[in-house]
Amino acid sequence: MSEQAEWSEPDGAAPPAPAAVTPADAADAARLVAFGLQPKLQPARDQEYADLLRRHREDPAFARLADAIAAGLGLVVLEVSPRAGMAVTAAEDSVFAVRMGDYARRASADGGDRFLHGLAHLAVAAMAFPRPEDLADDGYIGRVSVNGVDSFVRQACRRLEERAEEQGENTDPATDAPGLEAAWRIWARRSATGATKDARRLAGSTTGIVGKAVAFLTDSGFLQRTG
Repeated sequence: MSEQAEWSEPDGAAPPAPAAVTPADAADAARLVAFGLQPKLQPARDQEYADLLRRHREDPAFARLADAIAAGLGLVVLEVSPRAGMAVTAAEDSVFAVRMGDYARRASADGGDRFLHGLAHLAVAAMAFPRPEDLADDGYIGRVSVNGVDSFVRQACRRLEERAEEQGENTDPATDAPGLEAAWRIWARRSATGATKDARRLAGSTTGIVGKAVAFLTDSGFLQRTG
């Protein structure tokens, strides 16, 4: 007596193997990341950029490849869209990261001004970032100006000074640490403009420091000049 083997038809055909990544695919993905590192570049004005963004949206394998290349470079992909392009920011350990110490050394020969440059960046962010009531306004656009940012910080300095006086705080630097002083005192004491004879702002004035911060953020694509 012989046994018969029973055969059954497979439920369905095996899924096709994913296409192998080619050097051309890798080059295109890297090209997209390179576009993302140019924040002032608008996809609407560059057909190649727009085509790569569409491929990122329509081809999941290509999107994963581009995202992996960005991650390998220490970049965090914030958004990929036809309007914003590939918006990336550098992780802390990325070669593309800009550290405040390096920025301040490039912006000023005085190392003591480093925290003033940091304060200027914080003030710009505070003024440009939408408030809760602004989030409901689809047409909201945050606007800042150099003089407006400086006035904003000086108002905060005055409030801190008034609070210190009300509480009887001694804000003078300690005799054993003369280099340590409240940040608001240094900003308030620094000249706002200190304009030169040809009406240019002095680099060490508070508006000069804010101007450098605004220019840096504009060049980095975080702000857009309107006037």
